[in-house]
Amino acid sequence: MAGEIGHMTVDPDGRAPCIYGHQGCLESLASANAIVAKARKKMNRGASSLIREMVGEVENMTIDTVLQAADKGDKLAQQLLGEAAKYISIAIVNCIRMFNPGTIIIGGSMVTPSNFLFSTIRQLVNEQPYVVPNKKIKIVPAKLGKDSCAIGAVSLVLKQLFESSLIEKFVGK
Repeated sequence: MAGEIGHMTVDPDGRAPCIYGHQGCLESLASANAIVAKARKKMNRGASSLIREMVGEVENMTIDTVLQAADKGDKLAQQLLGEAAKYISIAIVNCIRMFNPGTIIIGGSMVTPSNFLFSTIRQLVNEQPYVVPNKKIKIVPAKLGKDSCAIGAVSLVLKQLFESSLIEKFVGK
């Protein structure tokens, strides 16, 4: 679980359990599945949204629909993504305080350079005081798109393999 910030607790009073049964972790509050589930619940209870016009049936909604609706100014979508951005920014700020990076790269299918979610995350993170006063952290979207996390994980494994004595086991001395 090292480096898996999706299961970092960002709301100790969070009610939604994650797949491991933890309460208030980032994944249960701000993942694509969590956002879509919240949107469906609100819309099934009568909330009005551009999303309904975009998908017809609420069951056809995806995270892409919510992201597009937010970018078009839909209040429900912006509310849900704003809440997710709050939790994501808490996790990012915790990582910044632990590791003091110069740059944060946010990847995954929910983030594009100009979308509502990314800009809200960036704004919320930069509003936080850091350990190093007046330091602005560069926050950028991953350039490798939806596969950036997988490519990054593979590159770390390959780097470790080729920089360690493990390579001798595979190719000899």
